[in-house]
Amino acid sequence: MAFSDLCVSFTGYPMTAISSYSGRWLFGPGGCQFNAFCVFTLSSSTMGTHAALAVYRYIYVCKHNLRK
Repeated sequence: MAFSDLCVSFTGYPMTAISSYSGRWLFGPGGCQFNAFCVFTLSSSTMGTHAALAVYRYIYVCKHNLRK
């Protein structure tokens, strides 16, 4: 999860911030697709990790009888 967040901060945010300050997209169609792919894939990975941790903690805390 930390790796995914780090990669999003290095690939997605700088391209978006630079383009926002200039008022238009500067990286062309290929840059747009690369940015969208990276941010979507890495964010989906982070959300999946959060969901897995939430299920694990639910089972650990609420269903403690299943651990025996």
